Amino acid sequence: MIELNNNILGLSPYPIMDLNKKTYSEIIENHICLACDDKECTKNKKISDFMLYKCSKELLYLKITLNKKSYFLYGLTNNYKDLSRKEKKKYEHTKIYFKDLDLVKQWSLKTNNIFLKIEENILKTKLNLESNNSIFIHDIKKVYSTILRKMENYISKSCDTPHDYDTCVKNLDTNLLGVYKSISLLEHQFSIIDYVSNPEAILYGETQQIKIYKAVDKLVRIFHSISKNRIYIKGTSHNNLYLRQSFMTLMFILIDNANKYSLNDQEIIIEVQDYEDETNISVISYSPHMNNRSRKKIFEKYYRENYAKKITLDGQGIGLYLAKKIADSLKTIINVNCSDKKATINNIDYAEVTFSFKLKNID
Repeated sequence: MIELNNNILGLSPYPIMDLNKKTYSEIIENHICLACDDKECTKNKKISDFMLYKCSKELLYLKITLNKKSYFLYGLTNNYKDLSRKEKKKYEHTKIYFKDLDLVKQWSLKTNNIFLKIEENILKTKLNLESNNSIFIHDIKKVYSTILRKMENYISKSCDTPHDYDTCVKNLDTNLLGVYKSISLLEHQFSIIDYVSNPEAILYGETQQIKIYKAVDKLVRIFHSISKNRIYIKGTSHNNLYLRQSFMTLMFILIDNANKYSLNDQEIIIEVQDYEDETNISVISYSPHMNNRSRKKIFEKYYRENYAKKITLDGQGIGLYLAKKIADSLKTIINVNCSDKKATINNIDYAEVTFSFKLKNID
């Protein structure tokens, strides 16, 4: 909801005040109101709009609602005595009458209509921008997807063991391997953009059987080409679980987060371990220490700790928010643990930080 600014409120036909006794109108207040410290007209918050009331100073006031917020018009003259004898009979039970009540109603209605139109225009602009951005992102995705598919086709055709694609990739020329990993990285990054623009997309698509260890290992190898740290995968896993493809985005976010905030040249360990039909996954890094408050807020949208801004200007506080959304869709919970043992480096407290969760078939 957009805020009413002082200029709009200043157009009120009579002095206007909010619930905090802040005045807005440029119209000169009644001298009696100027001398009044009590401001009893703002205390009756539950009155209906446009109902007239009389204060102890014999002046009238009424409440109006502008842009879903309450305001009081005050210091109004009681015009009852100016009525004819016949007209006075209509108001003899209250002896209260304000000649410009209809004017106030008209101004209030026009003001609210203005803000409705402003909000409608803002919404239309936002929808247009989102639509244009969506088209723009879609076009880019088509380009890198085409490049990636052609790259995969080239790798298979140029390999002595086309039936074993993983071996083909491992045996690639170093430069080609770097290009392949960069394009693969881009694919994961754009999946995050998709989910930012449309969080409901996390739930799209049929579940598919994913070889957990192999999928995580592939991501780890991609990060090897860009990471300033030593990233390892440990454990044993043979589970093939039915999950949504968004699982890969969840893993990408957690590894990328560890890589981004971990102290330089440290180990980042991805543990993958089966327990019957369940697989436990942990991402362990030597990263800024988090207290209990931080661990509770870390998945909130746009939340960034002060240390995050010191380490990198990148980041909008969206990644871990999406990670939680994806975890919810996979029917799991991400647990955050932080060691009490700390080391202060460059005025930042570092400790072992672990993000962990458990996976089962979601079908």
